[in-house]
Amino acid sequence: MFGLGKKDSRIASPCAGALLNISDVSDEVFASKTMGDGFAVVPIDGVITAPLAGTIQMIFPTKHAISVKTAQGLKVLVHMGFDTVELEGEPFTLDVKVGDKVKLGTPLAKMNLDQIKESGRETTVVVIYTNMDLLSDFPKIQSGSTVTDAQVLGELLYK
Repeated sequence: MFGLGKKDSRIASPCAGALLNISDVSDEVFASKTMGDGFAVVPIDGVITAPLAGTIQMIFPTKHAISVKTAQGLKVLVHMGFDTVELEGEPFTLDVKVGDKVKLGTPLAKMNLDQIKESGRETTVVVIYTNMDLLSDFPKIQSGSTVTDAQVLGELLYK
Protein backbone atom coordinates (compact mmCIF):
# COMPACT_ATOMS: atom_id res chain seq x y z
CA MET A 1 0.00 0.00 0.00
CA PHE A 2 2.85 2.37 0.65
CA GLY A 3 3.74 4.53 -2.33
CA LEU A 4 0.39 4.19 -4.07
CA GLY A 5 -0.23 7.33 -6.07
CA LYS A 6 3.30 8.59 -5.43
CA LYS A 7 5.08 9.65 -8.61
CA ASP A 8 8.49 8.08 -9.17
CA SER A 9 11.05 10.88 -9.17
CA ARG A 10 14.23 8.80 -9.36
CA ILE A 11 16.80 9.50 -12.07
CA ALA A 12 19.18 6.76 -13.21
CA SER A 13 21.98 6.06 -15.61
CA PRO A 14 20.71 5.20 -19.12
CA CYS A 15 23.56 2.73 -19.62
CA ALA A 16 26.56 1.12 -17.99
CA GLY A 17 29.80 3.08 -18.24
CA ALA A 18 31.82 6.02 -16.98
CA LEU A 19 29.76 8.82 -15.44
CA LEU A 20 30.52 12.41 -16.50
CA ASN A 21 29.47 15.82 -15.27
CA ILE A 22 27.75 17.52 -18.21
CA SER A 23 30.39 20.28 -18.13
CA ASP A 24 33.08 17.68 -18.87
CA VAL A 25 31.72 16.40 -22.20
CA SER A 26 33.51 17.33 -25.43
CA ASP A 27 30.40 18.69 -27.19
CA GLU A 28 30.19 22.43 -26.42
CA VAL A 29 26.40 22.66 -26.82
CA PHE A 30 25.90 20.12 -24.03
CA ALA A 31 28.89 21.19 -21.91
CA SER A 32 27.68 24.81 -21.87
CA LYS A 33 24.22 23.64 -20.74
CA THR A 34 22.60 25.50 -23.63
CA MET A 35 19.87 22.85 -23.80
CA GLY A 36 19.67 22.36 -20.03
CA ASP A 37 21.57 20.70 -17.22
CA GLY A 38 22.06 16.96 -16.84
CA PHE A 39 24.79 14.37 -16.98
CA ALA A 40 26.50 11.97 -19.39
CA VAL A 41 27.78 8.40 -19.54
CA VAL A 42 30.49 6.98 -21.79
CA PRO A 43 28.88 3.59 -22.48
CA ILE A 44 30.62 0.23 -22.25
CA ASP A 45 27.84 -1.53 -24.14
CA GLY A 46 25.12 -0.32 -26.45
CA VAL A 47 22.04 -0.97 -24.31
CA ILE A 48 20.19 2.28 -23.55
CA THR A 49 17.40 2.31 -20.95
CA ALA A 50 14.94 4.89 -19.63
CA PRO A 51 16.65 7.07 -17.01
CA LEU A 52 13.26 7.77 -15.41
CA ALA A 53 9.58 6.89 -15.59
CA GLY A 54 7.38 8.66 -18.12
CA THR A 55 5.99 8.63 -21.64
CA ILE A 56 8.00 8.65 -24.85
CA GLN A 57 7.21 12.09 -26.22
CA MET A 58 9.46 12.28 -29.25
CA ILE A 59 12.00 10.23 -31.19
CA PHE A 60 14.23 11.99 -33.70
CA PRO A 61 13.87 10.54 -37.23
CA THR A 62 17.56 9.62 -37.11
CA LYS A 63 16.94 7.61 -33.90
CA HIS A 64 19.85 9.27 -32.05
CA ALA A 65 17.69 11.09 -29.48
CA ILE A 66 14.59 10.20 -27.48
CA SER A 67 12.53 12.51 -25.27
CA VAL A 68 10.72 11.21 -22.17
CA LYS A 69 8.10 13.31 -20.37
CA THR A 70 7.40 12.57 -16.70
CA ALA A 71 3.97 12.65 -15.07
CA GLN A 72 5.04 15.99 -13.54
CA GLY A 73 5.72 17.45 -17.00
CA LEU A 74 9.55 17.34 -16.95
CA LYS A 75 11.03 16.65 -20.38
CA VAL A 76 14.26 14.66 -20.45
CA LEU A 77 16.29 14.18 -23.61
CA VAL A 78 18.41 11.04 -24.00
CA HIS A 79 20.93 11.90 -26.72
CA MET A 80 23.08 9.03 -28.02
CA GLY A 81 26.53 10.01 -29.27
CA PHE A 82 27.91 13.26 -30.65
CA ASP A 83 27.27 14.21 -34.30
CA THR A 84 25.48 10.87 -34.73
CA VAL A 85 22.57 12.63 -36.46
CA GLU A 86 24.79 12.49 -39.56
CA LEU A 87 24.68 8.67 -39.46
CA GLU A 88 20.98 8.80 -40.42
CA GLY A 89 19.87 6.20 -37.86
CA GLU A 90 22.17 3.40 -39.04
CA PRO A 91 23.80 2.51 -35.69
CA PHE A 92 20.53 2.60 -33.69
CA THR A 93 17.75 0.08 -33.09
CA LEU A 94 14.69 1.37 -31.22
CA ASP A 95 12.81 -0.60 -28.56
CA VAL A 96 10.06 2.04 -28.04
CA LYS A 97 7.75 4.27 -30.04
CA VAL A 98 6.13 7.64 -29.35
CA GLY A 99 3.37 7.29 -26.77
CA ASP A 100 4.87 4.27 -24.98
CA LYS A 101 4.85 4.41 -21.18
CA VAL A 102 8.24 3.53 -19.69
CA LYS A 103 9.53 2.76 -16.23
CA LEU A 104 13.01 3.50 -15.00
CA GLY A 105 15.18 0.88 -16.73
CA THR A 106 12.83 0.09 -19.63
CA PRO A 107 14.93 -0.62 -22.78
CA LEU A 108 14.80 2.37 -25.16
CA ALA A 109 17.36 1.57 -27.85
CA LYS A 110 20.55 -0.19 -28.78
CA MET A 111 23.61 1.61 -30.13
CA ASN A 112 26.20 -0.09 -32.31
CA LEU A 113 29.21 1.39 -30.50
CA ASP A 114 31.74 -0.02 -32.98
CA GLN A 115 29.92 1.50 -35.95
CA ILE A 116 29.77 4.91 -34.22
CA LYS A 117 33.47 4.80 -33.31
CA GLU A 118 34.44 3.66 -36.82
CA SER A 119 32.64 6.72 -38.20
CA GLY A 120 34.93 8.92 -36.07
CA ARG A 121 32.21 9.99 -33.64
CA GLU A 122 31.90 9.71 -29.87
CA THR A 123 29.48 7.31 -28.19
CA THR A 124 28.78 9.45 -25.10
CA VAL A 125 25.14 9.34 -24.00
CA VAL A 126 23.78 12.59 -22.56
CA VAL A 127 20.71 13.02 -20.35
CA ILE A 128 19.38 16.60 -20.35
CA TYR A 129 16.55 18.17 -18.33
CA THR A 130 15.18 20.44 -21.05
CA ASN A 131 12.57 22.34 -19.00
CA MET A 132 14.42 22.73 -15.73
CA ASP A 133 12.04 25.42 -14.49
CA LEU A 134 9.93 22.53 -13.08
CA LEU A 135 12.78 21.38 -10.82
CA SER A 136 13.88 22.81 -7.50
CA ASP A 137 16.82 20.40 -7.31
CA PHE A 138 18.40 17.40 -9.03
CA PRO A 139 21.46 15.20 -8.42
CA LYS A 140 24.75 16.97 -9.14
CA ILE A 141 26.91 14.43 -10.97
CA GLN A 142 30.66 14.29 -10.59
CA SER A 143 32.87 12.72 -13.26
CA GLY A 144 34.80 9.57 -12.51
CA SER A 145 32.36 6.97 -11.19
CA THR A 146 31.48 3.80 -13.02
CA VAL A 147 27.76 3.05 -13.16
CA THR A 148 25.62 0.10 -14.13
CA ASP A 149 22.63 0.25 -16.44
CA ALA A 150 19.63 1.83 -14.64
CA GLN A 151 21.71 2.58 -11.52
CA VAL A 152 19.76 5.18 -9.53
CA LEU A 153 21.73 8.42 -9.18
CA GLY A 154 19.30 10.29 -6.97
CA GLU A 155 15.93 12.05 -6.78
CA LEU A 156 14.48 14.87 -8.85
CA LEU A 157 12.79 17.46 -6.65
CA TYR A 158 9.89 19.28 -8.30
CA LYS A 159 8.73 22.80 -7.44
